[in-house]
Amino acid sequence: MEGVGQEMVKPSQNSNETFLDYFFKLLGAEETAKLLEALRKPPSKYFLRINTLLAKPHEVVASLRRRGVEAKLFDPKIPEAIYVEVVEESLDEEEASRLKEVVVDRYTAEAVMVGANVYAPGVKRAKGVLRGDLVAIRMEGGFLVGLGEASMSGLEALTKRRGLAVKVLKTRFKAPSLRDSEEYLQGLIYPQSLPSMIAVRALDPKPGEKLIDLTAAPGGKLTHAFQLMEGVGEVVAIDRSPRKVAELKAHLERMKMHNVKVMQRDSRYLDLELPHSHFDAVIVDPPCSAIGVRPKLHISLNLKQVSSLAEYQKQFLKVASKLVKPGGRILYSTCTLTIEENERVVSFAVEACGLRVKEHGYIFGQPGLGVVPGAIHLQRFYPHIHDTPGFFIAVLERLG
Repeated sequence: MEGVGQEMVKPSQNSNETFLDYFFKLLGAEETAKLLEALRKPPSKYFLRINTLLAKPHEVVASLRRRGVEAKLFDPKIPEAIYVEVVEESLDEEEASRLKEVVVDRYTAEAVMVGANVYAPGVKRAKGVLRGDLVAIRMEGGFLVGLGEASMSGLEALTKRRGLAVKVLKTRFKAPSLRDSEEYLQGLIYPQSLPSMIAVRALDPKPGEKLIDLTAAPGGKLTHAFQLMEGVGEVVAIDRSPRKVAELKAHLERMKMHNVKVMQRDSRYLDLELPHSHFDAVIVDPPCSAIGVRPKLHISLNLKQVSSLAEYQKQFLKVASKLVKPGGRILYSTCTLTIEENERVVSFAVEACGLRVKEHGYIFGQPGLGVVPGAIHLQRFYPHIHDTPGFFIAVLERLG
């Protein structure tokens, strides 16, 4: 990509550097402006993955179309990927100004923008709101994200802190709500971003292999790998959060994927419990700064936190490099765009963990930045270029 500055080969040392400062150096001013604009909106395509263990993609597309959802197949290289167009709509500020207001936190506001309802934990203020009122939903600061009908009073929302607070009727972007559909309930579909699907395809899990996901919840990459393995082989899923483990188990049950061993553990210490050189493939999708998640209404960059996250991410790769067989593969992916959490973590894996960047056949993004051998086989997805979330993919191979 034109505009990527080689000065970013050196990690930033300025903890006070802003998002704009950082990405001006990484991309240049013009590209950063385009990135900011793209981050404030969802991608124009809402992607779903078909569970090919239970249904054929064209059958699910036909079923969704009968329900009025204009789903489309994406690409023969990823036949399980389908998508629906996201439509941008206008909200009438004059109409909204006459309504009572429900003020929500940023994360709730971002979800509402693409059609999610408001639940009580996300409500910050709802002065005078009564059950049944038509309300304007605003982010703190006043930005209008949707209109809806109150399912509980403002007092209930702020005291109970649980349950549906506002049923959303109109938002800035119209995307299908499929979590109550028969296709979802029967386990035929899983909402999953395009880069996430590409990442699992690049790992290339095969039937009969042994695979472990060190950060498995909520289960997107794990269930995708399971179906590419045709449900044949050893599959282990790890997460340390009881809530996330429960969510993962629910998805596995919904998708009829019963032969997965789920363990609640801190993956950073699994090498003390599990056999070394045992797995053919390992998935590492660790917590990150999430710069690439869309839509994003408040954009900031904390470089001290980024550095801390990078050290955290390296711990997972240390363990992965011990658990994987010589010649085995590790998928490392993030939903962020910082060089510290992406190429520099891969550089650590190459220099300290006995790994190398592996070539694969699923290149849809742009090459990684040239701070590590094999960067051409890494992938970066930029929201303003690829119309996806910001994302990073590396497939690593353990040397003999």
